[in-house]
Amino acid sequence: MHTLRAGRLAVVPIVAGLTIVATWAPFVALASPPDASQIVRDEALSPESRTRICVLGTIHLGQLAEEAPQRGIKALLDVLEKYKPDLIAVERIPGETIEFWLRQTPTYDQQIAAFAASAIDVGLAAQKHLNVTRREAEAQAAELLKTSQADPTGPVDAGQCARAAMLLAAAFDVSSAALQWSYLTNGQRAQFPAEAKAVATGLDKVLRSPTEDVAIGVALARRLGHNRLASIDDQCDAAFQLEHGAAMMAELGQTDELRKLQDSVLMTELPARTSRAMQSGDLVGLYRWINSAEYARADVDAQWHIFLRSRLASGLDRARAAAWEARNLIIAANLRRAIVAHRASRVLVIMGASHRPFLEAYLGQMMDVEIVAPETLLGS
Repeated sequence: MHTLRAGRLAVVPIVAGLTIVATWAPFVALASPPDASQIVRDEALSPESRTRICVLGTIHLGQLAEEAPQRGIKALLDVLEKYKPDLIAVERIPGETIEFWLRQTPTYDQQIAAFAASAIDVGLAAQKHLNVTRREAEAQAAELLKTSQADPTGPVDAGQCARAAMLLAAAFDVSSAALQWSYLTNGQRAQFPAEAKAVATGLDKVLRSPTEDVAIGVALARRLGHNRLASIDDQCDAAFQLEHGAAMMAELGQTDELRKLQDSVLMTELPARTSRAMQSGDLVGLYRWINSAEYARADVDAQWHIFLRSRLASGLDRARAAAWEARNLIIAANLRRAIVAHRASRVLVIMGASHRPFLEAYLGQMMDVEIVAPETLLGS
């Protein structure tokens, strides 16, 4: 038989003594591959036996010109508390990542300054006081908290909370350290060793922070009596932004896509709605909107699909889109690891709203995960 070659005449035997001459097209249509997520997922699992994950998209409260009103925060916490998550994950850098950054200085100095400064300041002071490494502190904290669960309505073991706060701080898990610190009264905090004053002062400062990991994450965890939170963020795309961000934006500015971004819901309606919510205190209404399918579509189209449409000669647009997806994939993996460590079955993730559709898409393909739409908690 003659070898078949794309785009050439080929002699094909049909039966003995009979042949036909056929012209083969350069490209052969292939059958669509099966949906791998349908193979991976166990559809026989009942919804109640799945790992339920709700990704709550949030604005970055710490970046607002004015602090979010407490009545609005309380109303939002009242709604979220009904979900009763057994694990709360927040947009903080994990301790092991911070440790890696410190070992690679000065490579990650800008990331450290932007995303981990408070955790490092408190953490290094705690490590010095306890004379432990980050890994030793993490192991001791895990052992200490293994069998204990705080009672938010009853008395706490002040000694254990203080010890846990110190160990978690030394592990660079500042959100969990702040949670343990929050269980102590001002009088109990005042009894903290004088030589560890830097840790106490640092944790007091974290608890006063208006950021969503504290104002929502720590506050809700305290209501539920949790021992710690999961820090699951990653900043792998920061290196790309630092090296190429300015050049990419200059090149993007020569296209019509940047104007479309400036006219998008993200740049116009979001600031207006946020300002009204700060005045009225209706954070539940604001969060209902930014967690809607309508907002997610508008945000992804304006902020991320722009890099698929712009077709920059440098290719930096496609690289930026890929870097964003890489970050979200790592966040999803960090969450999965946290679920393993905490044996969690009902999870609340508090992340910037732009992450939500990507995390839902990735996590929703996993074997036993059931995505809980935030609208079911926030109402319609």
